[in-house]
Amino acid sequence: TIGGRLDDFWFDALNCQAARNRFRLAKQQLEKAIMEFTDQSELRILSLAAGTGQIESEAIADIKKKKTNVRMLLVDKEPDALARARDFISRNGVSQEIETINSDIKDALKIARSFKPHIILMVAFLDYMEKDEAVGFISGIYNFLPKGGYFIASNTMPNIEMHFVKWVVGWPLIYRRPQEIEDIIKKSGFTQCQVLSEPLHIQGVAVSRK
Repeated sequence: TIGGRLDDFWFDALNCQAARNRFRLAKQQLEKAIMEFTDQSELRILSLAAGTGQIESEAIADIKKKKTNVRMLLVDKEPDALARARDFISRNGVSQEIETINSDIKDALKIARSFKPHIILMVAFLDYMEKDEAVGFISGIYNFLPKGGYFIASNTMPNIEMHFVKWVVGWPLIYRRPQEIEDIIKKSGFTQCQVLSEPLHIQGVAVSRK
Protein backbone atom coordinates (compact mmCIF):
# COMPACT_ATOMS: atom_id res chain seq x y z
CA THR A 1 0.00 0.00 0.00
CA ILE A 2 1.00 3.64 -0.31
CA GLY A 3 0.96 3.94 3.47
CA GLY A 4 3.19 0.88 3.79
CA ARG A 5 5.65 2.25 1.24
CA LEU A 6 5.75 5.57 3.10
CA ASP A 7 6.40 3.72 6.37
CA ASP A 8 9.25 1.78 4.75
CA PHE A 9 10.69 4.97 3.30
CA TRP A 10 10.49 6.75 6.67
CA PHE A 11 12.08 3.82 8.51
CA ASP A 12 15.09 3.99 6.17
CA ALA A 13 15.23 7.80 6.11
CA LEU A 14 18.35 9.51 7.42
CA ASN A 15 16.48 11.05 10.35
CA CYS A 16 15.25 7.66 11.53
CA GLN A 17 18.72 6.18 11.18
CA ALA A 18 20.08 9.14 13.15
CA ALA A 19 17.44 8.62 15.87
CA ARG A 20 18.60 5.02 16.25
CA ASN A 21 22.20 6.25 16.43
CA ARG A 22 21.12 8.79 19.06
CA PHE A 23 19.63 5.95 21.09
CA ARG A 24 22.96 4.14 21.19
CA LEU A 25 24.96 7.31 21.88
CA ALA A 26 22.66 8.50 24.68
CA LYS A 27 22.64 5.05 26.28
CA GLN A 28 26.44 4.92 26.13
CA GLN A 29 26.77 8.35 27.73
CA LEU A 30 24.21 7.55 30.42
CA GLU A 31 26.08 4.38 31.39
CA LYS A 32 29.36 6.31 31.41
CA ALA A 33 27.87 8.98 33.71
CA ILE A 34 26.43 6.33 36.04
CA MET A 35 29.88 4.82 36.54
CA GLU A 36 31.05 8.17 37.95
CA PHE A 37 28.80 7.58 40.97
CA THR A 38 29.71 4.05 42.03
CA ASP A 39 30.59 5.37 45.49
CA GLN A 40 26.98 6.45 46.15
CA SER A 41 24.83 4.28 48.40
CA GLU A 42 21.94 5.09 46.03
CA LEU A 43 22.29 6.71 42.61
CA ARG A 44 19.18 8.63 41.54
CA ILE A 45 18.37 9.36 37.88
CA LEU A 46 15.50 11.44 36.53
CA SER A 47 14.45 11.06 32.89
CA LEU A 48 12.20 13.82 31.52
CA ALA A 49 9.87 13.34 28.54
CA ALA A 50 11.10 9.76 28.75
CA GLY A 51 8.78 8.29 26.14
CA THR A 52 9.10 4.50 26.02
CA GLY A 53 12.08 4.49 28.38
CA GLN A 54 13.97 1.99 26.25
CA ILE A 55 17.30 3.80 26.63
CA GLU A 56 16.89 3.95 30.38
CA SER A 57 15.68 0.39 30.99
CA GLU A 58 18.45 -1.15 28.84
CA ALA A 59 21.12 1.03 30.47
CA ILE A 60 19.99 0.12 33.99
CA ALA A 61 19.85 -3.58 33.05
CA ASP A 62 23.50 -3.35 31.94
CA ILE A 63 24.53 -1.43 35.06
CA LYS A 64 22.81 -3.92 37.40
CA LYS A 65 25.41 -6.47 36.40
CA LYS A 66 28.00 -4.23 38.05
CA LYS A 67 26.01 -4.15 41.31
CA THR A 68 25.44 -0.37 41.29
CA ASN A 69 22.40 0.58 43.38
CA VAL A 70 20.26 2.75 41.08
CA ARG A 71 16.83 4.32 41.44
CA MET A 72 15.25 6.00 38.42
CA LEU A 73 12.08 7.96 37.69
CA LEU A 74 10.70 8.11 34.14
CA VAL A 75 8.43 11.12 33.62
CA ASP A 76 6.13 11.50 30.62
CA LYS A 77 2.68 12.99 30.03
CA GLU A 78 1.57 10.31 27.55
CA PRO A 79 -0.04 7.23 29.18
CA ASP A 80 0.54 5.11 26.06
CA ALA A 81 4.27 5.89 26.11
CA LEU A 82 4.48 4.97 29.78
CA ALA A 83 2.62 1.71 29.13
CA ARG A 84 5.32 0.81 26.60
CA ALA A 85 7.96 1.97 29.08
CA ARG A 86 6.62 -0.42 31.71
CA ASP A 87 6.82 -3.20 29.13
CA PHE A 88 10.51 -2.41 28.44
CA ILE A 89 11.15 -2.18 32.19
CA SER A 90 9.60 -5.60 32.76
CA ARG A 91 11.42 -7.19 29.81
CA ASN A 92 14.76 -5.87 31.07
CA GLY A 93 14.13 -7.02 34.63
CA VAL A 94 14.49 -3.58 36.22
CA SER A 95 11.08 -3.14 37.84
CA GLN A 96 12.69 -2.67 41.25
CA GLU A 97 14.92 0.12 39.97
CA ILE A 98 12.63 2.16 37.69
CA GLU A 99 9.31 3.87 38.43
CA THR A 100 7.11 5.67 35.89
CA ILE A 101 5.31 8.95 36.59
CA ASN A 102 2.51 10.35 34.42
CA SER A 103 3.23 14.07 34.55
CA ASP A 104 3.85 17.06 32.32
CA ILE A 105 7.47 18.14 31.99
CA LYS A 106 6.46 21.50 33.49
CA ASP A 107 6.22 19.71 36.85
CA ALA A 108 9.72 18.31 36.41
CA LEU A 109 11.41 20.84 38.67
CA LYS A 110 9.06 19.98 41.54
CA ILE A 111 9.91 16.32 41.04
CA ALA A 112 13.63 17.11 40.87
CA ARG A 113 13.44 19.15 44.07
CA SER A 114 12.07 16.21 46.07
CA PHE A 115 13.89 13.38 44.25
CA LYS A 116 17.36 15.02 44.31
CA PRO A 117 18.76 13.25 41.21
CA HIS A 118 22.46 12.88 40.45
CA ILE A 119 21.75 12.58 36.70
CA ILE A 120 18.96 14.19 34.65
CA LEU A 121 18.24 12.88 31.16
CA MET A 122 16.18 14.75 28.56
CA VAL A 123 16.44 13.12 25.15
CA ALA A 124 14.49 14.45 22.13
CA PHE A 125 12.69 17.28 23.94
CA LEU A 126 14.99 20.27 23.55
CA ASP A 127 13.87 20.19 19.89
CA TYR A 128 10.52 21.66 20.96
CA MET A 129 11.74 24.47 23.22
CA GLU A 130 12.50 28.01 22.10
CA LYS A 131 15.86 29.35 23.26
CA ASP A 132 14.67 31.51 26.16
CA GLU A 133 12.34 28.79 27.41
CA ALA A 134 15.14 26.22 27.18
CA VAL A 135 17.61 28.41 29.09
CA GLY A 136 15.06 29.06 31.84
CA PHE A 137 14.11 25.41 32.15
CA ILE A 138 17.66 24.04 32.10
CA SER A 139 18.69 26.69 34.65
CA GLY A 140 16.20 25.06 37.02
CA ILE A 141 17.68 21.65 36.27
CA TYR A 142 21.15 23.02 37.00
CA ASN A 143 20.02 24.31 40.39
CA PHE A 144 18.69 20.92 41.49
CA LEU A 145 21.74 18.89 40.48
CA PRO A 146 24.48 18.29 43.05
CA LYS A 147 28.04 19.31 42.32
CA GLY A 148 29.37 16.77 39.84
CA GLY A 149 25.86 15.94 38.64
CA TYR A 150 25.16 15.25 34.96
CA PHE A 151 22.60 16.63 32.52
CA ILE A 152 22.31 14.68 29.26
CA ALA A 153 20.10 16.08 26.49
CA SER A 154 19.76 15.91 22.72
CA ASN A 155 18.77 18.20 19.87
CA THR A 156 18.30 17.54 16.17
CA MET A 157 20.71 19.45 13.92
CA PRO A 158 19.93 21.05 10.53
CA ASN A 159 19.89 18.38 7.80
CA ILE A 160 18.73 17.73 4.25
CA GLU A 161 15.51 16.03 5.35
CA MET A 162 14.27 18.68 7.76
CA HIS A 163 11.72 20.18 5.32
CA PHE A 164 10.38 16.72 4.52
CA VAL A 165 10.08 16.01 8.25
CA LYS A 166 8.16 19.25 8.78
CA TRP A 167 5.83 19.32 5.78
CA VAL A 168 5.34 15.64 4.89
CA VAL A 169 5.74 13.86 8.22
CA GLY A 170 4.14 16.80 10.06
CA TRP A 171 6.83 16.98 12.70
CA PRO A 172 8.06 20.56 13.23
CA LEU A 173 11.27 20.73 15.24
CA ILE A 174 13.69 23.45 16.32
CA TYR A 175 17.00 22.54 14.71
CA ARG A 176 20.27 23.65 16.28
CA ARG A 177 23.94 23.34 15.44
CA PRO A 178 26.34 22.01 18.12
CA GLN A 179 27.49 25.52 19.08
CA GLU A 180 23.87 26.64 19.54
CA ILE A 181 23.12 23.65 21.77
CA GLU A 182 26.23 24.32 23.83
CA ASP A 183 25.36 28.01 24.07
CA ILE A 184 21.92 27.26 25.56
CA ILE A 185 23.36 24.87 28.12
CA LYS A 186 26.18 27.19 29.16
CA LYS A 187 23.77 30.11 29.49
CA SER A 188 21.84 27.87 31.88
CA GLY A 189 24.78 27.67 34.27
CA PHE A 190 26.85 24.70 33.13
CA THR A 191 30.51 25.38 32.43
CA GLN A 192 31.34 21.83 31.32
CA CYS A 193 29.45 20.83 28.18
CA GLN A 194 30.38 18.60 25.26
CA VAL A 195 28.08 18.08 22.27
CA LEU A 196 28.64 14.70 20.66
CA SER A 197 27.36 13.90 17.19
CA GLU A 198 26.23 10.51 15.91
CA PRO A 199 27.78 9.34 12.59
CA LEU A 200 25.21 11.04 10.33
CA HIS A 201 25.66 14.41 12.09
CA ILE A 202 21.90 14.84 12.46
CA GLN A 203 21.54 14.21 16.18
CA GLY A 204 23.62 15.97 18.83
CA VAL A 205 23.84 14.58 22.37
CA ALA A 206 24.99 17.15 24.92
CA VAL A 207 26.73 15.87 28.04
CA SER A 208 27.03 18.54 30.74
CA ARG A 209 28.39 18.37 34.28
CA LYS A 210 27.87 20.74 37.16
